[in-house]
Amino acid sequence: MITEKIKVIFFNIKKNVNTKMKPYNLTASQIILLNYLYENKEKEMFQKDVCEFLSLKHSTVISILKRLEGKELITKKTDYKSVITITKKGIELLETIGIKKGFVENNILKGFSKEERELLSNYLDRIIINMKNI
Repeated sequence: MITEKIKVIFFNIKKNVNTKMKPYNLTASQIILLNYLYENKEKEMFQKDVCEFLSLKHSTVISILKRLEGKELITKKTDYKSVITITKKGIELLETIGIKKGFVENNILKGFSKEERELLSNYLDRIIINMKNI
């Protein structure tokens, strides 16, 4: 029952973000990645970091990165490892759309107290840890 609820939450978030991003020709995965790169723009981000963050296969991440690079929203420099950087155009796009840190979280957790949010976050962390041990 709980896994079904998690599945419904995931698909609804993805559906809502995809709908909101359609006018910009972006997918939920692309905008989530752009936001992640923006939040970590002071760090050197590698393709491996992106794979881990999105929990996606290497080949899927390469496809997402190619699309974003084609739109000039990121750059990908490869020496020994691929370094991924959000471009000025990518930052301006995020500002234009009004995507801020927690844009989904704030909407789906309306009405939750700070304590409830912290409890939920801790429970979800435990679920993630448990899933890694399966």
